[in-house]
Amino acid sequence: MLKIAAFSIAALAASTAYAQTPDAASAPVESTATGSAPAAAQPAQPTSAAPTAQAAPAASATNAQVAAVVEAGFPKYDADKDGKLSEAEFKQWISDLKTQELAATGKPADPAAVAQYASAALAAADRDKDGVVTKQDLTTFLGG
Repeated sequence: MLKIAAFSIAALAASTAYAQTPDAASAPVESTATGSAPAAAQPAQPTSAAPTAQAAPAASATNAQVAAVVEAGFPKYDADKDGKLSEAEFKQWISDLKTQELAATGKPADPAAVAQYASAALAAADRDKDGVVTKQDLTTFLGG
């Protein structure tokens, strides 16, 4: 479930990043009302059912978007420029993305809940448990 939520954050960030890029090859991606993933990448859901989180699609365009988000944002959050995100750097990035996602869906951001989400995300993203998150770790975690 956390990975799906992380993918929704990546989709939101990709939408924001691509919306600022005038290049036709990187046109904005429309997100669903829940902000879970690009609308074209999700299977149709019955209208009578409440929206549910879907597994991250394997579409190469989505992978490219995730990679683009990581490439664009990584330098901003890698404060010490060592090519890795420390626990604090990673949590700051994920917290910022989660707060943006909640704002985009009209939900208030509870700082304690966002911090708990960031901690859980770190545990999932730091697969080798070395205390840092590389670009590859982050790209894999976000579904790219």
